[in-house]
Amino acid sequence: MFFPDVRKLLLEHKGWEVAAGWHMQALAPRDPKLGEKLGIKPKSKVAVLAGYYGNWARSLARFCDVRYTDISSSMASYMKKHRGKVQSVSRRPAETVVRRPKVYDWSFLFEPFAVEGIRLVFLHSLLNTKGCKIAGTEALMKGAYSLDIDVIDKYYGTKSAVRKVNIRAISWPGGSPKNYKVDLITIRTNAKARKKAMLDLKLLHKLNMAVKQGKKLRTENLCKELHVSRETLEESRQRLSMIALGIGKAAVEQYRYLE
Repeated sequence: MFFPDVRKLLLEHKGWEVAAGWHMQALAPRDPKLGEKLGIKPKSKVAVLAGYYGNWARSLARFCDVRYTDISSSMASYMKKHRGKVQSVSRRPAETVVRRPKVYDWSFLFEPFAVEGIRLVFLHSLLNTKGCKIAGTEALMKGAYSLDIDVIDKYYGTKSAVRKVNIRAISWPGGSPKNYKVDLITIRTNAKARKKAMLDLKLLHKLNMAVKQGKKLRTENLCKELHVSRETLEESRQRLSMIALGIGKAAVEQYRYLE
């Protein structure tokens, strides 16, 4: 059994740099009914993760309270100069943005293929009031993340759905808006899923600190600190192992730090 080594995971990827040429994502929404089509209500609090050039973040910010993040310092710097109505911009990896329960309604990502730890993103997003949404052009998505979503639904008791929506958007600067078919993934959290996620993230933090310090954790002490039974702790350990299976081998650790 394994668990994610978050420090190693984040060292593997620094994000993309702002390049010469078009400074936009594959699609830039120009849809007056964007919120309705995405299922995001006006004034919702949305954490845009791996925000890249920020086209979707700026579009969502027209009717939502949006916080933009990207692991790339170059992208974050670019976005600070082109933020539109986005409330805040910060350089943070998508795998660690949501840390406290019910701060955001949704996490949102557009074609986050560069995100190494998508299962960790989903795990953190279970802390939200509503959950997580991923959008992407139909041609690129093709069932992407289906296994990752199945794992979250099975082990956390969430209800996820994938549907196709037509989004009015442009695909190059100055282009005319057209309808594009977009696959929309929605993972809806709930109270039980949120409780499991909170426990798993607390355990994960303690395990990662043990790795960093080269120390071992005692199960008995962990149960007392986390106020859980051995059985509940074991269930958490198993869930974290399933999260780790979706991450490259270089960024996982064995449970030799827990005895």
